[in-house]
Amino acid sequence: HYITTDEKVGFIHQDYYEGVIQEIRKNDYGPYKEDLLLLYHFFKNLVGDEDPYIRFAVTRPLCELAHIDTSKALALVLRLIDDIDPFVQECAIFPLKEITKIDYSKVKDLIENLSISGGVVAKQQIAFLFKEIGPQRPGDALPILEKLVRERTSLVWRAAAYAVGTIG
Repeated sequence: HYITTDEKVGFIHQDYYEGVIQEIRKNDYGPYKEDLLLLYHFFKNLVGDEDPYIRFAVTRPLCELAHIDTSKALALVLRLIDDIDPFVQECAIFPLKEITKIDYSKVKDLIENLSISGGVVAKQQIAFLFKEIGPQRPGDALPILEKLVRERTSLVWRAAAYAVGTIG
């Protein structure tokens, strides 16, 4: 049971951390924001765990943390993008996408670098990101998408071509 500060049962869940994440989503980041911020140190430890599956698992709550504190989320995402495991690197793109939607200026250089040297999934997700935010930021999106359209991997160039189409 999770008991709120006014001594009511906030939610019941087998796993406290998972419960917090679910309730945050359900309540549009309402009374559980502080809990997610309190979990930051827990996430920080998970990002440094030696098991790549643990590092991968932390990418999901970082997507939620990005909506509450982009700076804290970005600090952990940068560590995951620099991870030795390619799977973890590519999964770190998902919280990075959330941060990008909130404050593109914080991650502009990183997005540009990933569009050149990132893996296939990272490049594809960057194209999908610009499909979402490209119409509002065509000056930022088009130069990157132009490079991605020329990629040899069909997953990347198709996603980039689709994104260019949404920009107009």
